[in-house]
Amino acid sequence: MLFTRVVTNKLVLKVQLPTYNWTKNQLVSRSILPADSIWTYLASSSVSGVCVVSGPFPLLMPVNIEIS
Repeated sequence: MLFTRVVTNKLVLKVQLPTYNWTKNQLVSRSILPADSIWTYLASSSVSGVCVVSGPFPLLMPVNIEIS
């Protein structure tokens, strides 16, 4: 059974940008980290990266099933 992952730039951007912005807004609005801190950038990027990596897994679809 062959599987393929369908990952496009549009999918990555639809996941990456909103999660980065949401995480940064949460950190800044709750006064956890300042807006211009490197730690804010790293935390927001880390959360966004986890979401981007975990996002495509529901898109695993069989493309060719060979029955012998």
